[in-house]
Amino acid sequence: MLYKSLILSKIDYGSTLYQSASQTHLKKLDIIQNAAMRIATGAYRSTNTRALEVECVVTPLSYRREEKHAQILDSSKPPMGTNYRQMN
Repeated sequence: MLYKSLILSKIDYGSTLYQSASQTHLKKLDIIQNAAMRIATGAYRSTNTRALEVECVVTPLSYRREEKHAQILDSSKPPMGTNYRQMN
């Protein structure tokens, strides 16, 4: 799906920067994703968004943002069983 390769990759790339953005701005990104899914599937505007996400195999942006944020936080931790002195 072109949306995943062209648009979603850009949204994911900047997701850590706008993690703290207002809900109004984040909602605008959700609207873009919903419009892209409707165009790709030919669905009506009345089609449930969750049903479109399932059909297109697309994770909601709010979950993707949380996942990316968790990955960054997890990658900044030292490996388990390692103390600070072993790292230096």
